[in-house]
Amino acid sequence: MTATRAEAAPASAQALRESVARSCRILAHQGHDHLCFGHVSVRDPAGSGLLVKVAGLGLEEVRADDVAATDSAGAAIEPGVQLHDEMPLHTEIYRARPDVGAIVHTHPSTVAILSLFEQSLLITSQDAVPFRNRLAFYPSSDLVTTVEQGRELAATLGGGRAAVLRAHGLVAVGADLAEATVNAVLLERAMRTNLAASALGRPEPIGAADLDALERRFEHDRDRRIERLWDYLVRTLERAGG
Repeated sequence: MTATRAEAAPASAQALRESVARSCRILAHQGHDHLCFGHVSVRDPAGSGLLVKVAGLGLEEVRADDVAATDSAGAAIEPGVQLHDEMPLHTEIYRARPDVGAIVHTHPSTVAILSLFEQSLLITSQDAVPFRNRLAFYPSSDLVTTVEQGRELAATLGGGRAAVLRAHGLVAVGADLAEATVNAVLLERAMRTNLAASALGRPEPIGAADLDALERRFEHDRDRRIERLWDYLVRTLERAGG
């Protein structure tokens, strides 16, 4: 059965683990795979910690048993669980942003490539419109492995929906797994369009009047758009057998 957006943020820890795993597999199917790297997390409604993908698996491999519980500092609760080194990326964004319920960090090639040339996103497609004045650029190419680096990234993100990390990848946030996942998918698509267009020259951004109209339309209807996009991404994954 297809999971709705409401099921992307369920009450039980087990159902939430299923949704984190589903988000990981969606991201892999949408071109965010990078060997065994990349991670997705969500706040644990049962406590002050997180539920997060474990280390060592590709996004496409993740199932509910591969999602671990952590404390508020990002340390695994169960012994022997191996977590990604970049847990401060998650803990410090959550600490700075009470409105954020889920975080995606992936390394799409398109984003890593464009991050070497652009420090702002040219709005050349409808996929890019939700990030108008809501996308940050983190200039360090190092991994975000310390609390200090996590705080720097959180400060750079500010109140935005996503950040591009130089020569690294992206971070996308949302109120729930559906929104964070959709934000990550749309940002990668927007940057893929820019990368393809740049092969022909300097892309021409969408004009201000049209951009204003699109932004008003998309923001007015944002919750319904997120729900529809999440549901589509789930159906697409299911059709692919993922």
